[in-house]
Amino acid sequence: LEIPEKEAEELLEHYFNSYPKVKKYLDESANIALKRGYSVTIGGRKRYYEIRDRNDQKEIASIIRQAKNAPIQGTSADMTKLALIWIRKAIKEKNIDAKLVNTVHDEIVVECDENVAEESAQIMKDCMIKAGEYYLHKLPIEVEYAISDCWQK
Repeated sequence: LEIPEKEAEELLEHYFNSYPKVKKYLDESANIALKRGYSVTIGGRKRYYEIRDRNDQKEIASIIRQAKNAPIQGTSADMTKLALIWIRKAIKEKNIDAKLVNTVHDEIVVECDENVAEESAQIMKDCMIKAGEYYLHKLPIEVEYAISDCWQK
């Protein structure tokens, strides 16, 4: 956002006042990581932090920011990795000529012929939803996809 810092702080404060459990979760994630020296994703992967000087406020603030972000972003990566496994397996089982060529954050890119594009996209969507539900049992999982003859943002 291209807004003044004070306005950004007010937006964050309003957000956390509206969703106090989110703030509590983020603060607890940071405190646990500072105590243990690592964060854990829902999938069980650990992200370690090297805390060299507990009196260095800049270093601690940086670790706190990372520790609040890591479980969320890491769990997204867990879901993406699981979806990739299931997509690859489904493509092989159905003998579809499609290749996994790239991932960017939670985006998965597949290259295939036009005649199997829709089927490939549906497999990807189903596998991504299934992977999300595997980790996030109570949350609705939505997936969007696009079929294109070139990569796009």
